Amino acid sequence: DILIPSTLGMFAIFMMTIKKGYRHTFLSTEKGTEMLTRRFRTSQEDEQKAFVVFLNSTHMLCSIEDEARAWVEANWSKWDKEKPKWLTETMRARIPVDWIPDNIDRQ
Repeated sequence: DILIPSTLGMFAIFMMTIKKGYRHTFLSTEKGTEMLTRRFRTSQEDEQKAFVVFLNSTHMLCSIEDEARAWVEANWSKWDKEKPKWLTETMRARIPVDWIPDNIDRQ
C-alpha cells in the first residue's frame, strides 16, 4: 500500500532537484523512434547523424532508412578521403554493407 505513494514522492523530489532544463526529458510524450527521426533530420553535422543511425537499433530507424542510406551514399567518398575522427573501424563496421556505394570499400 505504501509503494505507489512513496514512488510518486521520490519522483517528485527527483523532479524538484534536477536542473529545470532537463525536466522536459522525463515528461516528453515523444516516442524513441520519433526522437531519432527528429535528431537525424535536424542534425547539421555528420557525426551527430552517424551516432543516430549507426549506434541505435535498426528497427528504431525504419522510418528514415531510405534517408539514412541516401546520406551515406552521398557522403561516403568525402568520408573516405577526409577520414573523420568519428568514422572509426567500429563505426564503419556498423554501416550496412549495401549502403556503401563502392564495391571495393564494401570489403
